[in-house]
Amino acid sequence: MQLFLKSNRVVATNDKITAVLAWLRGGIAGIYVQKKINELENKEDTQDWEEFVKEIKTAFSNKSKVADAKWKIKTFRQSKKHIADFMIEFEVLAMKAETNDISIKEECLSWHYQDYTGIPTNGSTRYP
Repeated sequence: MQLFLKSNRVVATNDKITAVLAWLRGGIAGIYVQKKINELENKEDTQDWEEFVKEIKTAFSNKSKVADAKWKIKTFRQSKKHIADFMIEFEVLAMKAETNDISIKEECLSWHYQDYTGIPTNGSTRYP
C-alpha cells in the first residue's frame, strides 16, 4: 500500500484514502470499500490517515480471515460435488479456520446429513 502511494506521489490524506479504496476490489474488499465510501460521504470532517491504516489492518487481519473461514464452514454445501472433493474442500476450510474444534465439523456435517436424508441429527434442526 505504501509503495503504491509513494510511486504515484499521493500525499494528501484524503487522496491517500481515495487511492487505497480505488485499489481494493472484489469480494470482501469490495464490500468494505462500499461501506467505507458511504461512511465517508456522510461525515462532515476527514478521516485521519493513521486511523484509516489501523482500520484496514483490522478489517483484513488474519483474525478476520479465520472468522470468514469459520463462517464458510458453517455455510459450506456439497451440492453436486463428489464426496471426496467435498471432504477435501471441507478440510482445507477447517485449516484456514485454524480450528481443530470437532464440534464445528460435526455441526456442519450433521447439517449435510440432515439435508441429504431429511432426518435431523441429535434431535436438532438446522432450520428454525
